[in-house]
Amino acid sequence: MSNQFKEKQKQEALQRMEVLIEKFSLNPNLHKYLSEDRLYYSYFVVAGVMASIDTISYEEENERICRDFEEKHGAYVYHAIESETIYGKMLAMLYVSKNEQEWEFERLGDNYITSYVYNFTDEEGAFGDIFLASVDGALVRTDIF
Repeated sequence: MSNQFKEKQKQEALQRMEVLIEKFSLNPNLHKYLSEDRLYYSYFVVAGVMASIDTISYEEENERICRDFEEKHGAYVYHAIESETIYGKMLAMLYVSKNEQEWEFERLGDNYITSYVYNFTDEEGAFGDIFLASVDGALVRTDIF
């Protein structure tokens, strides 16, 4: 994948992040960090009560999973959401795919967005839509409760 196309994916990701920040009142620094090529993720500090954001490298395994996904699929991950579910720990990656014709469909719908969700228990992932909300300026999934 060319550096020129990666830059195009990044610009698309920055536009998507602007929409997410506005719609969900997210921490505005997420756009700044992304523009500096710093990937962040959202997670609950206190289950269902307090949420936070941090650099993906805070959890080495999360960073590895995101980078592996990008390499395998030619995607650009622009945010991730870590969740504890009845099915185990999950990492939902919001991404820009390598297929520009899909970009329109990957963007935020009403309160849902296309993602790739990795299940730590099964060590597998799947593409699909997830529903979003925000807590304390961080993104959270609402389809897992």
